[in-house]
Amino acid sequence: MYTTPLKVRRRGPSLAQPLSAASRIVKKLVLRGQAQSNGARYFLYLKVTVPAGTADQSYALLPDVNIKLIHAEVDALTSTGGYPPLHESAARAAGYLGIPMSSTSAITLDHLPLPRVTTANYAITLNVPTLPIEDGMSSLSYLISLQVETDLAAQPPRSPYTLRLPVPRCLHSRIHFKFPSELLDSDEVQVMVDPPLGPRARRGRKSLENGDDDGRSTTTAYSEDSNEVEESEDGDEDAHVASYTQTMSCPP
Repeated sequence: MYTTPLKVRRRGPSLAQPLSAASRIVKKLVLRGQAQSNGARYFLYLKVTVPAGTADQSYALLPDVNIKLIHAEVDALTSTGGYPPLHESAARAAGYLGIPMSSTSAITLDHLPLPRVTTANYAITLNVPTLPIEDGMSSLSYLISLQVETDLAAQPPRSPYTLRLPVPRCLHSRIHFKFPSELLDSDEVQVMVDPPLGPRARRGRKSLENGDDDGRSTTTAYSEDSNEVEESEDGDEDAHVASYTQTMSCPP
């Protein structure tokens, strides 16, 4: 599993904003992924808002321990908060985040440099270049798509299959995660979102559904507006139910 190279670690951490700063720029988060026999691969779709008119800034989104960044894409939102038409990556991320397509009259920001996502100095980091203030806008918003992998945190015979899914700090989050049939044949599968959804552990219902790949899935949402963990149903009357606290326990 990839971590920051040793020669980089010896130089010490950069001047990137700490992980807690991510909660100030990440406004919405959607996780979509699937467990595998040796870990998990998942996508993180983020809406971030950064201040304009400041010098170069770096924001640590995730620690880079036991996680591998596969791919990253960044797309700018327009001045009206929508995504520009004909941008496929932005359309996919915006669809999951519930962000509409912008009107053709919206001001585009294609002439501005885009932030970049890199992995170094203990973290997966969003590097934001100096951004001028455009038409009186004090902040700029972006859609970010991250594809990452992580290994199993624990497995039988000493403990149940356990997955730890690092995510950026965000108070408006949604998670959709699938479990393949080979994992559901075990006694228990635990999926731990790190940090947990919401400001503290809460109990709610979770649906585990049969997927097209003969697996099951669970969907959880947390919104700062409702201050509650919400159940999401996909219409399966025979859905299995598990509990949600700080971990997702998925009995076979």
